[in-house]
Amino acid sequence: MPRDKLTLIDVLERATEADLDALDEEIAVLDRKLASLSAARRLIDVKLHGRKKFGPRKKPAVAAAPSTAGVKTRSDEYREAIAKHLLKHGATRPAVLCEECGVPNGSITAMLEHPWFVRGADGVSLSPAGRVAALKLQGASS
Repeated sequence: MPRDKLTLIDVLERATEADLDALDEEIAVLDRKLASLSAARRLIDVKLHGRKKFGPRKKPAVAAAPSTAGVKTRSDEYREAIAKHLLKHGATRPAVLCEECGVPNGSITAMLEHPWFVRGADGVSLSPAGRVAALKLQGASS
């Protein structure tokens, strides 16, 4: 390799605080130029194509609630088994919940993303709403 070209390692070895400041300054100049060009592009786009009409906002994803059709899904069964286990045993690691409740390893994350459950340092536990639901489930199965 010819020595008249600097390699990245050479540049890094010779770099100073002034080089860093110069790079920051150049990045700021380019950021301002990019913002200006982006604004000009938006204006030209509106002139040529008119204002874009936006549809209704998408609602944020919400964890699936228990089915209301009167038919329990497998997810409902897993979720109920987890809630009953947590009511009886307290905070538990997800791997233990898989073993104890028969939840497949690949499904446990989806099951725990529900308002009934809260993750903490000591594992998964019931939220206040989950505790109420688990007590109802316990009462229904007695």
